[in-house]
Amino acid sequence: MNNTEIYGIEKINKAYRLRLQEIESCHTSGERMSRIMAWNAFINDQVRLDDTNSSTDKVASLKYMESIELNDGDIGISEPEFINYFFDETCVINKRVTQKKVKFVFYLFLALAAYGIYAIFFK
Repeated sequence: MNNTEIYGIEKINKAYRLRLQEIESCHTSGERMSRIMAWNAFINDQVRLDDTNSSTDKVASLKYMESIELNDGDIGISEPEFINYFFDETCVINKRVTQKKVKFVFYLFLALAAYGIYAIFFK
């Protein structure tokens, strides 16, 4: 399944539109580009929220090269800064598109499991 099927295209588009308003206030054009590239990579299924850091790092490096090509060689920030903003934005994406109910159910089961372990060992 791709990201739009998992999280819903409407939810992703709504979160992206709201986030674009915030991204416009970023200090540098390179930061804006990095954050927008993270959203585009998520929408195009190049990045998944459960990917490892190494695979996300590879995509971020490719997006850095792509953004340099789009801007004739200079975007105003270095590759490590670009990758840092890219990772930061994937965390924002995770918070914006992940369903709150899923998080609640996960923590509820975690709490029940902890209580069960406590009941087994300490009663």
